Amino acid sequence: MGKGIVDGKKTLIFNDPYGNKNTPGYPSYDCEGARYDWPGYNEGNVNLASAGSGIPWIIATTYSPITRADTLVDDKQLEKGFYLHTAYPASMIKWKDKISGYHNHYWYCNSRPSTDTDTCYATWTPDLPELGWYDVYAYIPRYSEATTGAVYHIQHSDTVLLVPINQSLYNDEWVHLGHYIFHSGPKANIRLGDGCGETGKVVLFDAVKWVPERSLEIDFAANNNTGLAPLTVRFTNFSEYLPANCQLRWDFGDGNFSDLCDPIHIYREAGDYDVQLTVIYSDTIQSIQKSTYIHVDPPFAGDFSLIVPETHSVLRTATPLFFWVPEPINKSQRKILTDDLKNGVLPQIALSNTNLEYQLFLHTNSDFGEIAPINVDTNFYRPEYPLEENREYFWQVQYVTNADDTLCSAIWSFGVDVQNSAPQEFAVEYPVDDEVLVNLTPEFSWNASEDPDFQDSLFYRMKIGTGQHQLHSVYEGHRTKIVLNDSLWDNQVYYWQVEAEDQAGAITIANGHPIVFYTNIENEAPAPPILINPKNCDYVFTQYPVFEWLPATDPDPNDEIRYYLRYWAVESTVRYVYPTDTTYCDIRRLKYNYEYYWCVEAEDRDGLTAISDTFLLKTSSSAIEDEIDLPKEFALHSNYPNPFNPTTVIGYDLPEEAQVTLAIYDLIGREVIRLVNSKKSPGFYRVVWDGKNSRGQLVSSGVYLYRIHAGKFSRTNKMIFMQ
Repeated sequence: MGKGIVDGKKTLIFNDPYGNKNTPGYPSYDCEGARYDWPGYNEGNVNLASAGSGIPWIIATTYSPITRADTLVDDKQLEKGFYLHTAYPASMIKWKDKISGYHNHYWYCNSRPSTDTDTCYATWTPDLPELGWYDVYAYIPRYSEATTGAVYHIQHSDTVLLVPINQSLYNDEWVHLGHYIFHSGPKANIRLGDGCGETGKVVLFDAVKWVPERSLEIDFAANNNTGLAPLTVRFTNFSEYLPANCQLRWDFGDGNFSDLCDPIHIYREAGDYDVQLTVIYSDTIQSIQKSTYIHVDPPFAGDFSLIVPETHSVLRTATPLFFWVPEPINKSQRKILTDDLKNGVLPQIALSNTNLEYQLFLHTNSDFGEIAPINVDTNFYRPEYPLEENREYFWQVQYVTNADDTLCSAIWSFGVDVQNSAPQEFAVEYPVDDEVLVNLTPEFSWNASEDPDFQDSLFYRMKIGTGQHQLHSVYEGHRTKIVLNDSLWDNQVYYWQVEAEDQAGAITIANGHPIVFYTNIENEAPAPPILINPKNCDYVFTQYPVFEWLPATDPDPNDEIRYYLRYWAVESTVRYVYPTDTTYCDIRRLKYNYEYYWCVEAEDRDGLTAISDTFLLKTSSSAIEDEIDLPKEFALHSNYPNPFNPTTVIGYDLPEEAQVTLAIYDLIGREVIRLVNSKKSPGFYRVVWDGKNSRGQLVSSGVYLYRIHAGKFSRTNKMIFMQ
């Protein structure tokens, strides 16, 4: 990479990736600041003509950065809006340029017969000021061999449009490519490649510009602007740009909202209401508000009386009885009739008119114009088919007294909730599973749940604890965000869950299970590993001794430990290092009749380390009992610790060479894992078991047996693993 020039000399400064040719040993490691003289000059350095591979080197002596393009991208603005593709199979050698065209410069490359793929292509990426409609123009310079099959790829809003242009028809002029919706910022581009379907021609790449035409139109309408309460209104969204990733928010002016495209809303109270529609795009927000757009008059009292289902009631049956009286009645009369009906008694009420035919309107909103009425010849009706669960219904009764007069009741509503449903599934927002917190007073948050039951309500209960089955409640209420009164502990594993409970006691747990997270304000180094085998000053009679150590504990929860076995001969300065994720090593070759020092270093994910004690190890090619302290008899020692989690150490002694098998069994005699199965020299041995079976799976808590066979010696002991 060119770094600079030497003032007053024809010398350039580089970071040569292969070193410095001015110094011996090239390639080498002294690459920074290598100085090479310009071809044809000698300033006392290696000449560029021989320093490189013959490819010309260039370096800018002055440079003025180009600001990012907004509505016009020039082909001179490389990587500031304009991009030339030169990666394989393209290369810079395929691109050529001319001192002509817009701003006195343009690029070109040879056209290719393929129309499926491009080898060379260019993109123009603007940084547009706002979301809206733009006219797009490409500047096409004059060139006698220009292609007839250039295809501009217009990536706009959420799609790509292909626009073919015959570049041979134009001579240094702007050509209109169409008008499109573009987002603000550098989020869309124009692409042109060499796959034109013809050979012997060239594709021209010059400036492209975006001319703002107008802003987006956001609009809506209602099918009904005025009427009696309850008034059902259907809103239609006429906004011209509604991509799949935008969000809608309707504010109906009565405290209710919707995110549907074309919602239906019921106004239940008299009044004048402002309606606002907001469209939330990825980079901007557009909205429109219509003041006093909906006018609602007080509800109609009715020419006669409805009795049951009572208005605003919640029914526990899907086939309710509808009952009405075709004349006005007072409150005391209504109460008598209602009590009789609740007790299963159908009242025998004298009607002022006989042989009347009624029309019962029953719908999920108050607009009865879109449904057919139910014709009945009595003043009561029970549905033939069950009504839908967890739905609100509106009903009204009409009858004709003469050809010119229709009497109507009021419009009443009720809900159907035969069986209670649990709150809907929901999820926590923060902290999520396996998250590590550096703040001990975090804000816990979760998504809102909803209850499908009509007019039901719910509240939240948050629980937290240091064990999955040790959670205690810390909050009950309707909020979805809380901060605990007491701070959390550092370096701790926590479990938390949120329950949504409805009025009937049905509970739904966020995510379906407790969430685990960790606290760790600052990373801390692990504890030093404890060496197990070989013991300090032990003799070993093999060139491949088994080095073993206990796992290092780390105060930081959910941290990971990596180990480095370090060993060296006593009289040598050469140090050997073996990295491993296990707590043992049996593949390092030592020399016989040497003394070695060895230790183990533990390193966590952030690079903090701790190192064990250093032990002395002696190797021997012979086992002379009177010279070396060897075991006097076979032995299998009790494991330590016991009970254990996550590891335990099993020791055994061999007074002579023997074929050794050491295995773990469950209480019914099934082999869990075989820890040792090889011939061993005399000595003291230690083996670590991590509570996993031969498939690498953690065993369940319980009592296990470990048995050794060494020659004619056999012994079995018990151990307890606790999760």
